[in-house]
Amino acid sequence: MSSNLTNRGDIKFEEVPNGAEVASESEEDMEEDIYSYLIDIRQKVMKEFGINEEKWSNILQEFMEKAIHTVKPSSFTFKDSIDITKYVKITLVEYKDTSKSKYLNGVVIKKSIANKRMSWEIQNPRILLLSNSLGFIEDEEEYMDLDKEIKQEDRFIQIMVQKIDMVKPNLIFVKEDTSRKAIEALMEKDITIVTNVKDTVMLRIGRLTQTINCPSTNLIASDFILGKCQSFKMESLVKKSLNKMVEAVNTNIIQLDGCLPFLGCTIMLSADDMNELKLVKHAFKKMLRMSRQLILENEYYQFFDLVPIHKAGEALTT
Repeated sequence: MSSNLTNRGDIKFEEVPNGAEVASESEEDMEEDIYSYLIDIRQKVMKEFGINEEKWSNILQEFMEKAIHTVKPSSFTFKDSIDITKYVKITLVEYKDTSKSKYLNGVVIKKSIANKRMSWEIQNPRILLLSNSLGFIEDEEEYMDLDKEIKQEDRFIQIMVQKIDMVKPNLIFVKEDTSRKAIEALMEKDITIVTNVKDTVMLRIGRLTQTINCPSTNLIASDFILGKCQSFKMESLVKKSLNKMVEAVNTNIIQLDGCLPFLGCTIMLSADDMNELKLVKHAFKKMLRMSRQLILENEYYQFFDLVPIHKAGEALTT
């Protein structure tokens, strides 16, 4: 049986004639092939970086497979980059072991809520993002600082709370700081606040929860769309110090989980050695890029009814 050999760049593949045996290869067989390639990628990269296979192999394999099959950047719909690592964020947490390693369809931040009396856990939170401090527009050009204004007029706090209450959020992320009076007023409404959030994190939360960063409470209207996910949680992790004279270190981790899976995820890796974690992170990012390339190539072959040349050769000679 004859076939047409095509060579484009470094990729060689066969055009499969209609009715050829290779064209009827089951999806199960293709999945098995991909799975074996993914294992090979993980093993080679771990060996290259000198990573403890017994400790990390199962964790990294699970997270890698889930990420490349779930996160789907779209250059057409969202103008996304083809680099999957821009949407699979890796957060390192210094902890006694790997038990805190997890995969979340959402965002992880090393931060604390504004007041410990606020809710540490919220199911199906309604999320408001404020890209500046809790201020207001005075002359269409300048955002005024809330702290200066509330000293002159407490009425402004009431107006601010009324504006926020129009959309009834129970979780607010603020890019800048927030005054004590504002925090107390919003706590009365059972609203949890996270302040001083980096701009890149604010944008990521907006992407994954499907909302926008609001510049001012003055711009909030009743039809403003809040962000949403399945859960919000703040967890305090304690790392015991080896030096008895030094107190244990607490790390507060904020987790937003249950966002739309294809938009991105966060992988949290934990261990007692930060240098080891940094090495694992570099290795894992390489695994992700290589695995994502494999998946894209496989989709390309399927779209054009092609198979890699070694696979086509096996099928056409049997």
